[in-house]
Amino acid sequence: MNRRFSIVLLMALVGSQLPISAQANEIIKVAFGNALAPWVMPAKNEGIIIDIIETTMGPLGYEVQKVYLPYARRIKFYRQGLVNVVSDMNPNTIKHEHLQGFLSDTAYTYKNYAYSLKKRKEIINLKQ
Repeated sequence: MNRRFSIVLLMALVGSQLPISAQANEIIKVAFGNALAPWVMPAKNEGIIIDIIETTMGPLGYEVQKVYLPYARRIKFYRQGLVNVVSDMNPNTIKHEHLQGFLSDTAYTYKNYAYSLKKRKEIINLKQ
């Protein structure tokens, strides 16, 4: 099964819209998932998605303040203005929840695979 995810940079249209050119070290609060190694690893405060966002926002003068939350709580925090940006939000969820802001392009895709040693003669049934 091919899974496509977009890094979603939702920036509120009312009140907290981020300017095109930022002041030096302006803090931007980004809601990340609470665990999806190697993409997001809260225990280490790092991950591929975090690196992508920090690398792109840093030169614009933003310091990323990381907030780790479960999927549904990220929507709630964004709506309440507690975070400026939400990462890894499914485009269908954005549409269904009527979230306002800007959607980035797909940042990564992956396929799930299961492996087994042939000599163990284990059969993995993925169609359950």
